[in-house]
Amino acid sequence: MSDGLASYLLVVDSSQTALQKWIDEIDMMVEVVNWQKMLPDAAVLVSEQDIRQLNSLLRKVMPNKRYILVEIENGNKQGWLAKSAWKFMNNPKPA
Repeated sequence: MSDGLASYLLVVDSSQTALQKWIDEIDMMVEVVNWQKMLPDAAVLVSEQDIRQLNSLLRKVMPNKRYILVEIENGNKQGWLAKSAWKFMNNPKPA
């Protein structure tokens, strides 16, 4: 975490709403200072908000939509993504 910023993995149920619709709403949220799509139904959000606050904001803009929001802990993740994706998650910065 840098400067009070945290990274959060958002995975949406695209059978209800496409990730792009989520991104359109997230773009209007001043509390989310940056984001990056990682997979077709997943994005990493950067915010100073804690997970409960961010979850509450997401539920307001996308009511009754299924998703999971997980705080990304440095050193506690594995997978196969581009180096730029790992850098984005490990060093959250505003856009």
